[in-house]
Amino acid sequence: MTENKYGINLGTVRCPECDEPLPALRVPDSLHQLMWGGWTCPKCGCRMDKWGKPVDIKRPHKPFGV
Repeated sequence: MTENKYGINLGTVRCPECDEPLPALRVPDSLHQLMWGGWTCPKCGCRMDKWGKPVDIKRPHKPFGV
């Protein structure tokens, strides 16, 4: 199975930080999670993609009009 944003993960996922099992049915916390899947760990707050890999949602600031 290819682990990219277009794939579907039917397996179970555990938090990469605290090893907490994540629910199969999820409520997305952001538009990114809604569109591409992923979780926010209810125990430690770690954000991960649908494959269980940690993600950093921070984006570089770009001035308007550049």
